Amino acid sequence: MLSCKNFVPLAALLFALLSPASALGARNQKPEQASVEAAALNNQAVAAVEAGRYQEAIDLLNRAIELQPDFAMARYNLGRIYQAQDKFILAIENFARAVQSDPEFTSAHHYLAFSYNKIGRYEDAIESFKRALQLQPDRGDSLSELGFAYFMTGHHDEAVESCKAAIRLKPDLGEAYNNLGVAYVKLGQSTEAIEAFEHARRLEPDLPDVYNNLGYVYADAGRVKEAIAAYEQAIKLKPDYPEALNNLGLAYCALGQYGRATESLQQAIRLRPINAEAEYNLAYVFDKAGRQKKAIDFYKRALQLKPDLAEAYNNVAIIYLRRGERALALEQYGLLKLINYEMAEKLFALIYKDKILDARAR
Repeated sequence: MLSCKNFVPLAALLFALLSPASALGARNQKPEQASVEAAALNNQAVAAVEAGRYQEAIDLLNRAIELQPDFAMARYNLGRIYQAQDKFILAIENFARAVQSDPEFTSAHHYLAFSYNKIGRYEDAIESFKRALQLQPDRGDSLSELGFAYFMTGHHDEAVESCKAAIRLKPDLGEAYNNLGVAYVKLGQSTEAIEAFEHARRLEPDLPDVYNNLGYVYADAGRVKEAIAAYEQAIKLKPDYPEALNNLGLAYCALGQYGRATESLQQAIRLRPINAEAEYNLAYVFDKAGRQKKAIDFYKRALQLKPDLAEAYNNVAIIYLRRGERALALEQYGLLKLINYEMAEKLFALIYKDKILDARAR
């Protein structure tokens, strides 16, 4: 599994006002008391965030918005706090209100798009990033994240071009190289992907996603030991990283180190209990290690989490076949046929391979 990330410290992008009076619109020549109070509350909220008192900052900003409902800066700051807490729906609501009040608020457009990316609304993200770039064409972080949104909507060539444009503007933007590498992976350009991820690693040596992605392309290129080293570095930087642990487990499995593979995958599941991919991969490792009963149990656990996981039905059926339990294999075939007819027909031919061969012999 690949990953993209563009993290900027929260406090660095909150906005304080130089003076309370500057919260007023141009038409208000005389400061109104409510606007002055709202601006002061906004500034207090920024100070609270810098001190790590996020709930206090939220309360202050909500009070500011009550006093001045069209206060774009307070809406933006509230959106940034919610975004840092992974409350992306609330973040989107506030960023959208910010740009409604101030259509030329570039950072609000950018982080509205960023939040759309986080919840999978990629088409909306593309439109908001484009608006941010209309206002500020040299915004490299918008171009980088736009590349990710293009990647997720299947526009891989556009993703590459957007990331390259970000790099031209900001050659030291490690996230852009990371996102460029992800796009190259999807295009099947593994050499270019490795170069992009390695460049990202040199620029951002403490970014765990880059090491995870680098491990992914190393493994795909058959450089399994290098992949393991990259995954282990990702986990060193971020111990609670289920994706990297999952990938590390598969890499160990490729080397036949089933004990280490099992340990990594079990840790991935402990970190994220609802994890069909890791359950499936653990079943695969148990199967490779000759522990067929365990493999069946974990394939079925994966199917409880993801009932349309066709490969799990297929693999369980093959284990039953190896054990000479054709009737149980046929049960799996019947379930698979409802999900993936083509795969089911291949399984059916495998189940009755000996009978087909006998018929041809006659």
